[in-house]
Amino acid sequence: MGNLPQFRINQVKPFSKLDLDFAGPFEMKAAMIRKIKISKGYIYIFVYLTTTSIHIELDSYLSTPLFIAGLERFLSRRGRCTDIYSDCGKNFVGTHQYLKEVLQ
Repeated sequence: MGNLPQFRINQVKPFSKLDLDFAGPFEMKAAMIRKIKISKGYIYIFVYLTTTSIHIELDSYLSTPLFIAGLERFLSRRGRCTDIYSDCGKNFVGTHQYLKEVLQ
């Protein structure tokens, strides 16, 4: 078995090192209206890498603005994180490009 990364061994603040992925599409029911409407839904899964506890956010569409809103909801509830690891999904790459433009 290989050596574990330092963040898996050392004690760090909860949700400071994250793995991020999304799942879906799933069928969602909008029950707030009289006629129930079924639409697509996606789940963002934030995994704390030290103890593998999770935080789940629900979105209705895969887009950069909705992902940033979900990330803001996560950060407002759990606090800032130092590192976020994810795959190269289109919404993650689009968000990275958008944030680079905003910072410049």
